Amino acid sequence: MVGSSSSEKFCYSPFWDLQVTWYTNQPDFTPCFHNSILIWMPCIFLWLLIPVEVTRTKNLTGPPLPWTLLTISRLLLSLGLVVLTSTELILKIKLQKEGEAVYGVEFCSAYTKIITFVLVSLLIFRDKRLGRKSSGVLLLYWFFLALGGVFTYRSFILQTFAKGYAPLREKEYIIFMVYYPLVVMSMVLAAFNDKVPHQLNKMLE
Repeated sequence: MVGSSSSEKFCYSPFWDLQVTWYTNQPDFTPCFHNSILIWMPCIFLWLLIPVEVTRTKNLTGPPLPWTLLTISRLLLSLGLVVLTSTELILKIKLQKEGEAVYGVEFCSAYTKIITFVLVSLLIFRDKRLGRKSSGVLLLYWFFLALGGVFTYRSFILQTFAKGYAPLREKEYIIFMVYYPLVVMSMVLAAFNDKVPHQLNKMLE
């Protein structure tokens, strides 16, 4: 068991526990790991690359892209994630006021996701304004977030159907079951170039 004395003050479990991740028939990450590293690392990746992305594209002068179905879908998904994560945060604040144990990592991760999804929405709108049909940075961000989320998704399923797992907060479970498909859908949409009229496409090229 690693980091139990310090992490349990911030989380509700040790950060790393070999009894959970290795010496078991149902290997899994600890709840602390799920709610920290698997969320924070993709967000930190995006935050670090935003200055590079903005600097690299600041001189683009292409005409703005029209509002296509792909652009609108990307933006609506990211804004939907802002709303969903804000709802999650409000729920945690309410639970804490009702006397239920809500740990610092839960608030930290919720704020991190909200800020990051707002930044993603701004980047999508900025790319539209600059005439960029896709963003490799956003694609990688969504990929890493979806990759980390699949372990949490599996863990939630195990907690639902397997014996010996801690019971879930029902509303938290529902929120994640909506949240993760939205992340996967965002990743898929980020992999496509926006289709624009032929004349505008020639101008962008």
